[in-house]
Order: sequence, then C-alpha cells, then structure tokens
Amino acid sequence: MFAADTAEGIVSLETVRSKIVDNELLTNIGSRKVYDRVRNEIRKTYGQLKTTPLPTECETAAERVERLLRNEQQLSAEPEDSDSE
Repeated sequence: MFAADTAEGIVSLETVRSKIVDNELLTNIGSRKVYDRVRNEIRKTYGQLKTTPLPTECETAAERVERLLRNEQQLSAEPEDSDSE
C-alpha cells in the first residue's frame, strides 16, 4: 500500500490518511501510528543512503569577518542610493 512512498523516501500524514480510509484495520490503528510506522520503515531502509554529506571546505575566521564586513558595507550603501531617488 505504501511501497511507492517508501521507494521515494517521502510520505506525508495526509497521504497516509487518504490511503487508509478504505482499510478498516489501519483505520482502527490510526493514521498517526501508521504514518510513524511508514516513516520508520523509510528510515531503516534508506536512512543510511540518504545522509547529507558534511561540508568539505571550511571558512577561516578572517574570511568570515571579511565577508561579513563586505555584506555590511553593501547594506549600508543601499539606503543612501534609495534616498537619492
């Protein structure tokens, strides 16, 4: 019943509710419990494959300060430009 959802790795509570309406057993169990079970299956099956990779590059403190100052200067320059119009 939820094979397509587990294959995609995505499931929503609304999807579960719409699919269990015709199944008396699952309706008696409850949509939230069924949803949790389907999510658990997705995590067990695809959890290791769908991990987000960690960033490989690190910004040094000096680079971060330079970027922040550059952004601050751009932001402070914008209101002056808009006032002259």
